[in-house]
Amino acid sequence: MAIGVTKTLTSFTGKVGRCEKDHVVEILSGGYGFCAECASEIDAYHTLYVAPEGFETPGAPTPGDYEV
Repeated sequence: MAIGVTKTLTSFTGKVGRCEKDHVVEILSGGYGFCAECASEIDAYHTLYVAPEGFETPGAPTPGDYEV
């Protein structure tokens, strides 16, 4: 069983950033990105990427999204 790893993107523009191998990774609507290029190069690749702290992540809940 693989264990998931989450890392922060570098060179983030607000929608895309760079993985640890400098490939372009897009943050998807669920708030995570996945590097398809790394997945094709590395067996059992399972790293997910998030936006750096201070950036609003697409798909992430914002205040007021939930009724209490």
